[in-house]
Amino acid sequence: MAIPEYGHRKNWVPRTEEDFGGGGSYPEIHMAQYPLGMGQKIERKKNALPIQHDDQGNIKYDVILRQSSDKNKIVYSKLQDLLPKEILNQDELLKPDEEEIQKSTESTKAALEKLIQGKISAALPVRHAEKTQEAQYIRYTPSQQNENHNSGAEQRIIKVVDVQRDPLEPPRFKINKKIPQAPPSPPPPVMHSPTRKLTVKEQQDWRIPPCISNWKNARGYTIPLDKRLAADGRGLQQVHINENFAKLSEALYIADRKAREAVEMRSQMERKLAQKEKEKKEENLRQLAQKAREERAGIRPAANSSDSDEDVRERDIIRQERRKERQREKNLMRAAPDRRSKLERQRERDISEQVALGMANPSMSSNEVQFDQRLFNQTKGVGSGFGDDEDYNVYDKPWRTAQTANIYRPSKKNDNDIYGDDLEQLSKNRFVPDKQFSGIDASVKRDGPVQFEKQDDDDPFGLDKFLTEVKKASKRPEISSSYENRTKSDDSSTSKQLSKEELEEKRKIYSEKIKTNRLNIEEKEKEADRLREIQRRKDGKDMGKLREQLEAMQHQNYIESLKKEKQEAKAARDRVLRQIEQDKIERRAMFGSLSNQNEASKPSQPNLMISSTASKSGKTKLAIRMLDGTQLVQEFDDKEVLSAVRAYIVTQRNYSFNITFAMPPRPPFNEEDMQKSLFVLGLSPNARLQVVQR
Repeated sequence: MAIPEYGHRKNWVPRTEEDFGGGGSYPEIHMAQYPLGMGQKIERKKNALPIQHDDQGNIKYDVILRQSSDKNKIVYSKLQDLLPKEILNQDELLKPDEEEIQKSTESTKAALEKLIQGKISAALPVRHAEKTQEAQYIRYTPSQQNENHNSGAEQRIIKVVDVQRDPLEPPRFKINKKIPQAPPSPPPPVMHSPTRKLTVKEQQDWRIPPCISNWKNARGYTIPLDKRLAADGRGLQQVHINENFAKLSEALYIADRKAREAVEMRSQMERKLAQKEKEKKEENLRQLAQKAREERAGIRPAANSSDSDEDVRERDIIRQERRKERQREKNLMRAAPDRRSKLERQRERDISEQVALGMANPSMSSNEVQFDQRLFNQTKGVGSGFGDDEDYNVYDKPWRTAQTANIYRPSKKNDNDIYGDDLEQLSKNRFVPDKQFSGIDASVKRDGPVQFEKQDDDDPFGLDKFLTEVKKASKRPEISSSYENRTKSDDSSTSKQLSKEELEEKRKIYSEKIKTNRLNIEEKEKEADRLREIQRRKDGKDMGKLREQLEAMQHQNYIESLKKEKQEAKAARDRVLRQIEQDKIERRAMFGSLSNQNEASKPSQPNLMISSTASKSGKTKLAIRMLDGTQLVQEFDDKEVLSAVRAYIVTQRNYSFNITFAMPPRPPFNEEDMQKSLFVLGLSPNARLQVVQR
């Protein structure tokens, strides 16, 4: 379109750069003009994505994740992606058949070969010219159908051919530029747990202590030493400690342990001796109480203290002879039949026969001449007469009276003829008497069975007599009266039967007597119980006094033993300190430190300090280091156990967890050590402890 001339430009608006003709704007046209694009706002390219909606009308926010990425890339950005997918078409999950597998394999192979061949051909220095494709013919129909445009032609036939390239031509463009990488895959969704409130321990763990300067303190705060040294960096340094310190500590610990073991052994021995002494005294008290009870009961003591030694010796000799006699009789009972008969025959022989046979007992030697007493002072014989002719007294005494003494004592050997060897299986001689009856004179030999006497029945109330009379009175009085009339006709008038009133009156009299006797017996028993209770209380008081005396003695001995142990521990500690000072002096002398001789000449200062500290009787000073680094100094009694110290620390610091104490290099104290006193643990007179959380 031609530009109108000047003065004929009414209602004409320049729109393109050709309308300005390479010049400026038209002043007669009152509108915004931008010749050569001057003054026109440049539209900058925006990276804002257009809003897209899915089939349900919801905004698709996953478009942001799909930006600058492959269109076939799978992006999970919805809540439904986390849920299991429902399979509607089972055919989609089926494996492909052989034909599809072969087809996919061939297409993949062809694509890979094409890529590989292109890479190989591009790397070759000399390669063949690429084959040109056949020419393509395109029918082109322009949108503007005007005579002035395209020479008035409505359509054109365009032939498209490849440009002939020189195979030796170097590459025209640089292809080694780095291409910006695509955005990475989106992060997987993280299912966060619900928020919770931080605990006090977590807050303390997250707390970072501030760095404290070693030079400045503008506000003048009192800063603990551990806080000041926390940021010093010395905790990161590796400190090398001489191993001799460990050896010295171990030697001191072993020596202390041995000393305590020795002290413990001595205390155990003292406790055992005190226990034995206590048992001995209690036994003596029991014997005295038993003797007092026997005296009150009227029991004669076994032995009188006023007896002379000669009487005791004579009684012992008699007991020994009787015991030997019983043992001899037992042996004789258990002897074999032939041996027993031989012994019995020898026993029945006269002394004259034994002398004639040479079997007299030579052990009983005496200066006096021994005779058979049966040969003297005998009134029997021809001069004494033969007695009555009617009497059958051919023999003056039984023959072999020793055999008749054992007819009621069964022996095991006598039954062998009947029972055989079965009796040998018995472990005891059950039928051989080993204990005689009480009330029998052991010096008299029996010539027959034991004679028993019937004991008289005790009937203090006369009940048996009363019952027998009642029974006699109730048994058929007619028969008894007729029998008495037949046997005693003269006394028939006197033998009358008791009437019921007389029986009732007699029963009442006996009942009153029984009741009176019972009351008397009960009163006697009550009086005896009262006296027994009085005596028991008196004995209890005496026993209590004796027990208090024993406890006082034991307490005094225990205090003396504690004092002795303290002195020994102090002496051992002084020896160790002197040895340490001596070792220091030797080390100074070995290294040639002559300047420290004045300090080395003061080995008695630690001893003086310890002795002044230990002069406090029964007190232990403990310096306890807490978990937060603070230190607590407190005095306790030597007899206090370590658990009491722990309870005091817990109440002071309100610890809610279990704690114990440590004394480096020793291991922490256990529950058994908690029950021991401070003196036994070696913490007296002063010590340093460290609180450790269990």
